[in-house]
Order: sequence, then structure tokens, then C-alpha cells
Amino acid sequence: MARTGQDRVTPDLSQSGGYAQVLSAAGMKSAWARPLFDGPDLLGFLFLDATVLNYFNPNVVADLQVFADLTRLIIIQNLTATKFLRSVVKVSREFSRYRDEETGMHLERMSHYAQEIARGLAPRFSLSDEYVAFVHLFAPLHDIGKVAIPDHILLKPGKYEPEEFLIMKNHSRLGAEMIDRMAETRQVPKWVCHCSITVVSAAAT
Repeated sequence: MARTGQDRVTPDLSQSGGYAQVLSAAGMKSAWARPLFDGPDLLGFLFLDATVLNYFNPNVVADLQVFADLTRLIIIQNLTATKFLRSVVKVSREFSRYRDEETGMHLERMSHYAQEIARGLAPRFSLSDEYVAFVHLFAPLHDIGKVAIPDHILLKPGKYEPEEFLIMKNHSRLGAEMIDRMAETRQVPKWVCHCSITVVSAAAT
């Protein structure tokens, strides 16, 4: 299907092998599958089963066209938001390196630490694999607020003065505000980004 882009209709699952036998044993009689594309890129496959033999006739498949197209568009919308956030993470990581090499290395370390912490907490707090993946992917955003800190403070080699330390501490608030604006602009759930900040905060303590 991926090569041809064509639907696959299975009128009688009991006459097919492989996973069709699993579906047949579960009471399914027929099935329909369609590959979903975004231009030349394969997004995945849409599978539907029925408890009636030869259910997916041409009329039913035609009626399912709208459902398949809506499913495809929803997937594309979600992937577009994720791709955008990936780009933001990459840019913020590279920008941090240009300003401060140690900050760039810190982002790499925190990404891995946060992922390990999230994996360890997953059974206790019922964190999904998707959540853990997001933690690792977006952990570098936890220090994005440092781009708003003046260089004479961010790059200061010695100990901060009390007033400088107060300014430096603002980077977490500034970063959260940046993420909120970014999430609202791209209509991305804020938990996708903020989950990383929460876990990274634990990693940094």
C-alpha cells in the first residue's frame, strides 16, 4: 500500500493470513485499510474493521473518504506543530552555544538527565512513552529564557552580586512566558513544552 498508495479491502478476514486471523478470532469479518500521505511523505495507515462480511463495498468506501481525509489533516496538523517545536529547540540549542558554550553543553546534559528521570517516574505517575519522549525532546527549552539575560550577567566569570542574581533568576519566568506565547501561536498544548521544564527542574536540584 505504501508503494502504490491504493486502498486495501479484505472482504473476508477468515480467508487471509497473518494478523487478519487475529482480527477474525476477535469477531471481525472484513476490513479496509488506506495509506495516508502528506505529499510524498507516508504518515501511516488507517485501518477499519467490521463484523459483517464484505462490508466495505464501493459505496461505504466512498462515504469513508471524508473521514479518512479529516484523519489525515488532523495528523498533519499535529505533526506540523511538533516539527515547529523541534525547530525551535534546535535553534535555541545552537543559539545558546553561540552565546555560552557551557550553556549549550548544559542543555545536552539536562536533556539526557530529564529523560532518565522521566523514565524512572513513569511507572509511579503513569507517564506515557509519548510524555517521556517530549521531556527529552523539549528539555533544552528550560533555559531558553537566558537569551533575555544581558551578556555582562550571563557571561560573568565571577560570583553574582545580589541584584545580578535576581536578574539571572528571572530567566525561568522569561522562558515560561516565551513558551506560553509560542504554544498559543502554534496552538500547541502547553503541557508538551512545560513537562520538560518540570522534570528538568528536578534534574537540576
